[in-house]
Amino acid sequence: MKKKITLACLGLACTFFIIVLSLYFYAKTDHAKNLLLNKINIAVPGTLLAENIEFSLINSYVKLDGIQIKDRQNITCFKFKSLFAVFKISSLFNKVFEITLLTVNSPEILLIKDTIGHINIIDALISKDQKSPEKEITKKENKGLPINVIVQKAQVIEGALTFNDPSMQIELRSLNIDIIDVNLFEQQLSLTSRLKNSRIRLKDKEILIENFSFLSELEQGSKIDFEAELESDLCDFNAKGIAYNIVKAPEIDFNITATSQLEKLNRFLENTINLGGFAKMTLAGKGPLNNPEAAFNLDVANLKIDEYLKGDGLNLSASLVDRNLSIKT
Repeated sequence: MKKKITLACLGLACTFFIIVLSLYFYAKTDHAKNLLLNKINIAVPGTLLAENIEFSLINSYVKLDGIQIKDRQNITCFKFKSLFAVFKISSLFNKVFEITLLTVNSPEILLIKDTIGHINIIDALISKDQKSPEKEITKKENKGLPINVIVQKAQVIEGALTFNDPSMQIELRSLNIDIIDVNLFEQQLSLTSRLKNSRIRLKDKEILIENFSFLSELEQGSKIDFEAELESDLCDFNAKGIAYNIVKAPEIDFNITATSQLEKLNRFLENTINLGGFAKMTLAGKGPLNNPEAAFNLDVANLKIDEYLKGDGLNLSASLVDRNLSIKT
């Protein structure tokens, strides 16, 4: 009897192993890829294309290559060269979905907003019936996710974002993002993002962004440390600060500095005046968001408004205390 039970267990183990092995190799076939793509394309108005889809529960990874999403006009609104994710299956037994590494290479997003407010990527992923108010389903009480999500490291390498609407165009290039130590339940993460050689176009005016960096750290969902630096052909900008108790009773403590050669502003003034000089602005604030203390200062050296109106400089300062504003020149 024991021999039969042993043989039966071995038979079940071999059968399970063969099934898992078959699924592993089937997942690598074009038939599996096309079946998955067809199911998705039936569900969304747009079109999803993929050069390669590969995943393995044995080795705990997902790899996607050459992914594209096309809108209803057959214009590519999202694509990336590759995505690679490594995760831990064993952590699911502890109600934790843990990603050890997530890397997205060369993602490109093209957002187009038309005159009635429609955005192409939303129209590509959500049908009109799902967006219409009469089709909305009453939402049940949100109880949150049943499992925690932990991401040790996620990164975007050399991404790009373009946004177009009738009055504005934004082109962000060489976008690199690093996110580490993400914990959904503990509400914490660290983020670093950088971009360069980008531009913002407002009708016929253009601002070139040479470098931009943003660093932020979220702790326990209530405290955010941040630092931002910008170098552009319009101004240089630096901001650093902390926000506390952001959910219940927000408080801030920040310092902002911006400098600019005023000649760079003339392109936005439609030849009404011809500015000149060097300006430096500082702004510092601290305290509750609904009643902060703030100090503002503006210094302009060699001020020129036009050829006939020039001066040595200008100093303007202001302070805000207990909602009372004081201005000095």
